[in-house]
Amino acid sequence: MENKYITDRLISMVNYTIELEKKAIQKEFYKVNDFFIKEAMNYAKFLQQKPKLSDFIPCDEKGSVLQEPHEDDSTDSSGQTDWGEYYKLDTEYQKAVDRVLFEGWKITNNGSSGVAISNGGYTIKFWKDNEIGIEEGETTRLNNTDIKIKTYENLTKYNLKFK
Repeated sequence: MENKYITDRLISMVNYTIELEKKAIQKEFYKVNDFFIKEAMNYAKFLQQKPKLSDFIPCDEKGSVLQEPHEDDSTDSSGQTDWGEYYKLDTEYQKAVDRVLFEGWKITNNGSSGVAISNGGYTIKFWKDNEIGIEEGETTRLNNTDIKIKTYENLTKYNLKFK
């Protein structure tokens, strides 16, 4: 999914508004004012949303993690590659990749209690009970000692990079 905001990183609403004002073309005040309000409101609504795992790594429509398909994942009963099945899996995976909002995340743990993903600097944990937490550093452990995340606004201080 293409970044539709004027910034390449997740930032606070205050900083977003300041950046938006800097980019405004003052000679067309009324058009700029309308643009400014729409952009600021869209970003504010985005920051109020709860983060989804599919915003960080490829997931299917139900939110389950997808792995990149390989030819040997799609074999028929005779052991031959079923190219139709492979194409279907690959198409689904590419659509999931296009929906990802943030770059640089990988799975570090996909266990029964949740999924941990890391970008090398931080680990975000998506628990099965719909809780989300973040921990500094890369970790594979799924403990519950991390900082709770309710909305994207809670993640702005981590300077996450949009794709």
